[in-house]
Amino acid sequence: MGYRAHFLIREGGALRLHASHWGGQRLLRDLLHGPSIFAAYVESTRAVGELYYEDAVDGVALVDHDRRALTFWGGDNLGVESIPGLRRRYLELLRGRWPGWAIRWEPGGIRAIAASVAVPVPASIDGPSRGELRVQALLDGALGRDPGPRENVVSVRENAHSVHNVRAGWDVDALLTLGPRLVDEVRAQAPAPLPRESLPDPDDEAWERRGGILLDVEARRIECWWNWPATRRVEALPLLARFWPGWTLALAVDGLVVHAERGGRPRAAVELPLAEAAAALERRLFAEEPAGAEDAVEPAAIAREALAAWTAQLDGAPGAELTIAAGLLGDEGGLPPPLELRGQIARRLAR
Repeated sequence: MGYRAHFLIREGGALRLHASHWGGQRLLRDLLHGPSIFAAYVESTRAVGELYYEDAVDGVALVDHDRRALTFWGGDNLGVESIPGLRRRYLELLRGRWPGWAIRWEPGGIRAIAASVAVPVPASIDGPSRGELRVQALLDGALGRDPGPRENVVSVRENAHSVHNVRAGWDVDALLTLGPRLVDEVRAQAPAPLPRESLPDPDDEAWERRGGILLDVEARRIECWWNWPATRRVEALPLLARFWPGWTLALAVDGLVVHAERGGRPRAAVELPLAEAAAALERRLFAEEPAGAEDAVEPAAIAREALAAWTAQLDGAPGAELTIAAGLLGDEGGLPPPLELRGQIARRLAR
């Protein structure tokens, strides 16, 4: 049991590894404290010599002080990363909390982040570390015998002035196995309006794998996406690209707004409204406990005044080092909520 997290710290050219048994369940919330407080929290966690095996990790952050760059993947325990409309707004909010830093969400998870700093990831104790991807290969006429419901979006962009949008029931993975035949199949279908982004029904088990494909005929480029681009899907892209000789296949993490923008429409035409996104972020970051939190070790309570005092200490003494005792935080619980953001997310995003 646990929601394990890894923290990779690069500073002065050296790389250090830290780990927390429960830190993965609140990583996205913890990052919102900004670089100074988050760095102090990381120092309170356990220093380790190697990474957990891949299947055991629910969150990972690479904090590169040398380049002032943060790369993270949070395992979606707060229900943010599997909803493109919330993921984009969260990134906006996070960039405001890490001014001057390059912020990037890494859909490839711990394997991609570890590879970027040449750290090996141990093989899973349950077998191969790479998740197995099963794709149903399709034949000609796939869209004509679509199983429905047609929840995925497929668009053909002929040029800057012509984009043909249709809806499909086949999974994105399966549709990509059609190769260039998919272009003609989309052209043969009656157009359908682009849907608007929405928050998922909690009982909709298919939400995570839904997505879309944008086929740019002139550029011979494909941009595909899933609501939740699981690591196994990201790693399967080179395999799926083999069905498209002469084309470039890329992951579009922004989701549905890509279809609107490539068609010359503003993203606001399909994007989850700011007020709705802000309310959902407030609910997930402050009101709702992550899945499985009832089994977690609760963190020691830290008074809001103490957190404010730490911030004041940093503001009043540039270059000062902030130290948080591991016993005070209780490594396993993460940080308390960034309470100064409560009720303020919509206002901060509207800036």
